[in-house]
Amino acid sequence: MVKTVLLVLAVLLLIAYGGLFLSWNPTPVPVVGFQWGQGWAEDVPTGVLVLGGVLLGAILMACFTLGGWASERSRRRAAEALVVRAKQKLSDATGIIKRQREKLEEPAPAAEKPADQPTATAPPESDEPLAVELQDDEEDDETI
Repeated sequence: MVKTVLLVLAVLLLIAYGGLFLSWNPTPVPVVGFQWGQGWAEDVPTGVLVLGGVLLGAILMACFTLGGWASERSRRRAAEALVVRAKQKLSDATGIIKRQREKLEEPAPAAEKPADQPTATAPPESDEPLAVELQDDEEDDETI
């Protein structure tokens, strides 16, 4: 609220200054222009020329600023759409992972084995460590 009040006061001060500027610069200046091959001249107060230039510049700056703002807004919307698509893909992938985990956690039905095939048995476990000997080949070291 305070920001809005200060903004309105600033605009009112600028308008008041513009009015005073026009009253301080009433000297007419001839302005010559061309319209379809005919020249015309008009006496315009100096203040009007200056404030007209400032107003034209402000309008042009507003148009350029609006173009930049619209460009940023479209980029932001594209980025938001990308995030939404990424979240959807993540959600889909999470659902697939949950379904796969559920499948893995379900007990698999025991497949019937034919009687003529032997069943594999695990070797008996022993507490003795395996003895493994490594041979050092000098030829291999040289080729590397």
